[in-house]
Amino acid sequence: MQKTTCICKKKIAYANRGYGPSPQRKAATMYLAEIETRIAGIPAIIGVTAFERHGAIRHADSDLDSRGFIECDWEVLDRRGRPAPWLARKVTDGMATDIDAIVAEYYQW
Repeated sequence: MQKTTCICKKKIAYANRGYGPSPQRKAATMYLAEIETRIAGIPAIIGVTAFERHGAIRHADSDLDSRGFIECDWEVLDRRGRPAPWLARKVTDGMATDIDAIVAEYYQW
């Protein structure tokens, strides 16, 4: 068996044995949180890219401002943590609202 001197090949081989993060999961480090869920019965991960909580404003012009609200951005990932546009297309408006609620619950809104 031939020895490999390339550092990147050693890292990949090391990661593939289960001793470290796999090369496919490197992109997952950019998420604030990863929340496991199901979309249309398919296991998925919601990668939260941004989350901001806005508190209530006492004398506000809008009812949203008077109660407070959250803003969150997320991406749909497959079970391995890779972006899954085919799975994101299955998300309906109602599901997006549910995912927002799941993210808010994760951050204990």
